[in-house]
Amino acid sequence: MAEENKTYLTEEGLKKLQDEYYNLVHVVREEVKQELAEARAQGDLSENADYDAARDEQAKVEARIATLEYMLRNYELIDTKERLVRSQLFISVLALHYYSTIRRKKLLIISLVQQNPIL
Repeated sequence: MAEENKTYLTEEGLKKLQDEYYNLVHVVREEVKQELAEARAQGDLSENADYDAARDEQAKVEARIATLEYMLRNYELIDTKERLVRSQLFISVLALHYYSTIRRKKLLIISLVQQNPIL
């Protein structure tokens, strides 16, 4: 598997994608099927806006399912507890020091997929 084809995820990010996949396959897909059936029952499909909208929604759902399946087949889990994170993963830990309050805070910089899984 080529390095650039992998999706780098934290455990939390993986869980979110798995939950989204489950919801799309078992809930949303069934809702879209029902919408299609209701639109077909209205009659003439050539001038049926509800049918067209349901077909468009079905295409979006199926495309997202295919994307998620690919990501879930080709992911690499990142251990956020590791002190050294490979720089080529574009994921790192940033330490902020607030001198006025003598506080420290660590931020985990994650991949775009985890920030916005629609990308």
